[in-house]
Amino acid sequence: MIRRPPRSTPKPSSAASDVYKRQPDGSEINIYSESNSSKIIICISDQGVGIAEDEKAKIFDRFYRIEDEETRSSKGTGLGLFLVNQIVKMHGGKIICKNNTPRGTIFELHFKK
Repeated sequence: MIRRPPRSTPKPSSAASDVYKRQPDGSEINIYSESNSSKIIICISDQGVGIAEDEKAKIFDRFYRIEDEETRSSKGTGLGLFLVNQIVKMHGGKIICKNNTPRGTIFELHFKK
């Protein structure tokens, strides 16, 4: 678990910054994995604003950014999730975006063993 520190704290520079920068101060980001005989799943869950169903099909497109009040105030190129998706595919995997009830998003990265 990573607790989201106040906004004055420097942000990590990685594709995971998409999750990090949209979090309310003090919220949690959880990273965990599951494994069975055929696959490994890496999960990243947050307690942010979530992603609307109609946006989920677009978030892995190159240069796509969700345009809402949160993203207008944050920097970004729209390449983070595109690159993560490409890397996961290069390793024979897939990435799934789900709702984190009651609030937030879960990204699952699925890889075959």
